[in-house]
Formats: sequence, structure tokens, C-alpha cells
Amino acid sequence: MRQARHVQVQAPPPAWRPTSLGAFLVTQGVVLAAAPWWLAQPGAAALGAGLLTACGWSALATRSAGSGIRAAWNVPTMVHVQRETDVAIAVTSKPGSAPGRLLYLDPGTGRWVTAVRLAAGGGGLTVPVALRFPRRGPVTLPAIRVRSELPFALVATHRAVSDPAEVLVLPALGKVPRHLDRALSMWAEDLGARGIAGDDEIDRLRAWQPGDPPRLVHWPSTARAGKLLVVERRAVVGRRCSLVVDLEGAGESGQGRFERLLVAAATLCSHLSRGEWQVDLRLASAANGGPVIEPARQWEVLALAQPGSGDPLSAIPNGQPAIVVSRRKPTGDGLRPAPLWIGPEIIDQIGARA
Repeated sequence: MRQARHVQVQAPPPAWRPTSLGAFLVTQGVVLAAAPWWLAQPGAAALGAGLLTACGWSALATRSAGSGIRAAWNVPTMVHVQRETDVAIAVTSKPGSAPGRLLYLDPGTGRWVTAVRLAAGGGGLTVPVALRFPRRGPVTLPAIRVRSELPFALVATHRAVSDPAEVLVLPALGKVPRHLDRALSMWAEDLGARGIAGDDEIDRLRAWQPGDPPRLVHWPSTARAGKLLVVERRAVVGRRCSLVVDLEGAGESGQGRFERLLVAAATLCSHLSRGEWQVDLRLASAANGGPVIEPARQWEVLALAQPGSGDPLSAIPNGQPAIVVSRRKPTGDGLRPAPLWIGPEIIDQIGARA
């Protein structure tokens, strides 16, 4: 996972900005309005006041013509950090609206970007944009703005045409290495052979073949048949395990290491859920509010997680299989079954693949 860089957010455009023609006329108007100080001709001052009045009228007319434009953010529910997200902007305009440009703040660059040029008149359209969020956690997308400018106008106006959008940016998703996938499969098979994993039932017994692990041997049937028989089980349903994330000391060595820890936790949650496991997410910290079972809530908890202190083993229910994601090896000799430890090397491997 790439280190998130600091993004300097650009200030929104001012509400009023003269065009090139408007800037020229404003300058001429100021010079002519100040003519009585250096030229004894009242006509020049009247001409300057007229130019400035024209600029003010143009600003009011342009702002009024752009008041019929409205927009709204349409952000998907699942938004992951550092991943390009397709976002839609819905735009509606009333008849008589002035032409202009629709502007939005790109969170990846911190700059205001033109989404589309709006033609004069009314109607509606949907503008697709691609956003990339550099950091996880709650993010506020500022209100969409429109730059209105009438033909031959002296002043261009900027105004907000939408409400801000609140987005919860989730941790990135990495890839489970092959050796970890094999380790998880062996761990699940071992739990199933001991009747710990859950509701898996024996499908059939077959003869032992080279390469079959000894833990799959069904010893009572082997004794009756006089030959080695191994167990093949049906699809596992309702298996349950705890995924404990140790937050203590994870942020002391840099924010990048802590983010990779959360990437590993999010990746394992997704991987185990696809493997028909029911995952209880538990954060080993003093602020831990208990197990989190709903997948959507698990994403939210990981998106808001901060470094903390706590004993990861104390969060594991007695007799329940558990996977501990921690940069320090837990001493779980008293727990049965013993938890599977995901250490710093595997954490960094998963984080590097995000």
C-alpha cells in the first residue's frame, strides 16, 4: 500500500470574479471616477461611475441567471482508500439558466476541477467523475459549485449548488498470499477434524492417498476396515471464528505500518466471509465495544480505528476459533483451540498488495 501523502486543499473560488473585459472596464471606471482629483471635468467622473454601475448590474444579472442550477452528489456505499471510485453528479437546471461550468473538489489532488460545461437553458444530466481518496476515515466532499457567465458578461459568479456529501472511506483491500491461503485451509481442516469448526458433516469416507494429511484419518472406521480411511466433508455451513486485531503499538512506528495492519484485517474479513465463515471482528483495545458481526459494520469499525492498547487474547471467547492479527506474537498456550497468529511479515505482504 502506498503511503498516503498530505494533500493541500485549494480554497473555493470567490463568489465574484471579473472577466477579462470586466477587469478592463473596472480599471477604467476607477481611473475615471477619480478624475476630479487630477482633471477638472465632471464628465469623466460620471463616465467612470457608469462603468462601475454596469459591472455591478452584470454581476447581479449573472448571479440571478445561475440560481436555477442544482446538483447532488451520488457516492457509492463502498469507497476504499487509494482506489479509483466512480461517482455521479446529478445536475438539473431551470429554463433561462445561464451557461457555465460545474466545479467539484478532487480529494486526491485538493484542487477544483471542471466536471462539465453547462449550456444555456433547462434540463438535466448525470456527470460521471472518478475520485481517489488518499486517506481512510470520514471525509466531507464540499458542495459542488457552478461558475456562471453570460455572453459578453463583465463578471463571472461562483455559487454552491449542492449540499456537502459525507463519505466514510474504508481501508484498502489487499490480496491473501498463497501460503497464507494454504495455512488457513489447513487450520480450518484441523478444526473440522476435531469437531470445532461448526456444522460441517461427514460426506463420505475414502481410502487414504499419498499427500492426505494425517489429521483427516477417521481412526474408528480405519480400525474396523483394517485400512486407512480419510474423511471428506460436506460444504461447511455456519462456521464461526473471531478475528482479533491488536492495535497496541501498531501506530508507534509510523502511520503506514498501522494502515497496513488495518488492510490485513479488512482483507481477512473479506476472504473469510467468501469462504463461508461467520466472522466476529474484535478490536483489542480499551475502547472496544464488543464483537462486530455485520459485514457493513465491520468495514465502518476498521475505517474509524485508531491505535490503542489492550490484550488481544482477552477478547477471544473461550472455545471459539480465533485469528489474531498482531505485530507481536500472542502467548496463547492456555487457549483451546490455539489462535492462528498473523504476524508482521504477513501483514506487510498483504498491505503491499493493496
